[in-house]
Amino acid sequence: MSARRYSRVVSGVAVFALFVAACGGSSSSTDTGGSSDSTVAGSAADNDLTASLTVGLDAEPSSLDPAGDSLSLANGSVYDGIFEALMVGDYTKAPTPWLAKTVTESADRLSWTLVMQDGVTFHDGTPFDAAAVKFNLERQRVSPYNGSGLKNITAVDVVDPMTVKITLAVAWTAFPNVLSGINGVMVSPASAADPEKVKRNPVGTGPFTFTEWIPADHILLTRNDAYWGENKAQLASLTYKFVTDETARLTALIAGDLDAMTTIVSASVKEADSKGFQTSIPPVSGYGNIHLNNKKPGLDDARVRRALEMSIDRDALADAFDYFGYDTESGTPISMTSRWYSAPATANKFDPEGAKALLADYGKPVKFTIQLLQGSQSSVDALAAIVDYWKQVGIEATVKMVPDLTTYVVSVITGAYDAVAWLAGEGSDPDSSLFAILHTGGPSNYSVFSNPDMDAALDEGRSAPDEATRMAAYAKAQDLFHSQMPFIILTHGQVRILATKDVTGLTQAAFFPSRTAGKKAK
Repeated sequence: MSARRYSRVVSGVAVFALFVAACGGSSSSTDTGGSSDSTVAGSAADNDLTASLTVGLDAEPSSLDPAGDSLSLANGSVYDGIFEALMVGDYTKAPTPWLAKTVTESADRLSWTLVMQDGVTFHDGTPFDAAAVKFNLERQRVSPYNGSGLKNITAVDVVDPMTVKITLAVAWTAFPNVLSGINGVMVSPASAADPEKVKRNPVGTGPFTFTEWIPADHILLTRNDAYWGENKAQLASLTYKFVTDETARLTALIAGDLDAMTTIVSASVKEADSKGFQTSIPPVSGYGNIHLNNKKPGLDDARVRRALEMSIDRDALADAFDYFGYDTESGTPISMTSRWYSAPATANKFDPEGAKALLADYGKPVKFTIQLLQGSQSSVDALAAIVDYWKQVGIEATVKMVPDLTTYVVSVITGAYDAVAWLAGEGSDPDSSLFAILHTGGPSNYSVFSNPDMDAALDEGRSAPDEATRMAAYAKAQDLFHSQMPFIILTHGQVRILATKDVTGLTQAAFFPSRTAGKKAK
């Protein structure tokens, strides 16, 4: 069946949106904490500080423990109000200190010294100090989700009540980026004493405090009037409703049952625009992809993996599914908008005969199952289009629907899959974007890819002090990605925020910006 026939089935739906909405996963490079200086719709002086907002999310988090399962788009929005990180950054600029007052690299480049902000307390009254930082970093180091991302740390020592020294095995140029991501998020040590309670009762230092979590319905946050920072929450409360069906979420927004919603579906953006709703579109912050388990027979061979890419007609899919970047993806995990992007020596192209030749050279049947999180029929149809392309070159792929997010995530992080539709984040530095997913043993290397030349390039990019050397290392890494094709990039894109006209503070963040959002006074 041609891609153009699929256009009649799911007209107006974006390919990136379909897969990302269906996958729910992300890399561990998510930025959180702090604030953005991006353009804000409205002024804090115009806000009704007694107002509340209800925001529709595409999924219900399985946990609100930053050291636990945080691999969903929904986590980022909820975390933004409750938690803060040692550093704050975004996808366009280097991170700056936040809960940490100063962050200083040693002369030998093998340690970093962090001095904490004074007068900060967690929501439960626990002081934020050096002991709390050590507790959180040590806890993340043994996290099954995030721990491998901190393997370069050899020691975390309390120097004095407000100072921590972090010792490294090798120099880590982009270490501040790590402190602005999930591994730099601080939770109350008292709250984390109970490993089960911390999943459902998060305690941070942010402008909102956690109030309640009604399973399968909503999470309620309340303004933290004792917030230590200058920019206090602009809302009395914030409710996150779990509306997993895209159509139902958009219908609720249009009907007035929601004040805002997150989406990655271009058709929803167009519908909301046509009805006068606001749309906040941040810079490219991630990509949809198909992880290929490089340990599985067939998928463990680069010829097969390249054949999977070459057999897909991206132009036809972009036309069929309402162009959303599918035919302009970068060919690497770094988007073309990034200054770190390096174009592959030979661009990806639709070449079914070349794919057949690679498969003939491989010489064995290729058969595998690809998992997709249960969602809309559009997601199923979009994946069917790609599976059909694979079938035309002799690859047999079977789609397996997974009913819940937790099962989906666990299957990926444990390697219990052949292939899976997924989402990864793109950090402001390639160390967080590439090392995590492509280095042997990387924290988000769900494809279980291992290549000594890739490891060497990523190690050099991690430790080199000058940008020119790092640029060259990451250019080599991107070339290796293209030749080895450890997984397939579907398209680069971003989360959109749709909101009513009276919502203010829609900064161009990757998630719903709870710490700047407000509502106009009537």
